[in-house]
Amino acid sequence: MPKRVLDHKISGVFRHKLNDNRNPIFEDLTTSSMCLTAASARCCARMLSVRGLDIIAESEESGIYMVMHAAEGFFITGHSEYSPNTLDFEYRRDLDKGMNPDIPAHYYIDDDR
Repeated sequence: MPKRVLDHKISGVFRHKLNDNRNPIFEDLTTSSMCLTAASARCCARMLSVRGLDIIAESEESGIYMVMHAAEGFFITGHSEYSPNTLDFEYRRDLDKGMNPDIPAHYYIDDDR
């Protein structure tokens, strides 16, 4: 999937807007959902449309979360598999490596550690 590398890692829990809930897999979802994201790159919407991919869910803060191709299925760019403590682990790991990461957005109480 086409993407561009970011200047810094995006990390946190972000509200994603569901662009199309006509697919039966989304029938119980509202118009938005909270999704975990930890990424050093973003998908490029302009390039996705050229490749026949439809953006299903995206966030103004963290970008595209889910896309769909009629023949190939769904692609997820976030981390639905993360446990509640994974962003904390990654943040502290990156601190220990001297990477100076941003505090994960909307993750800690009062957005502090």
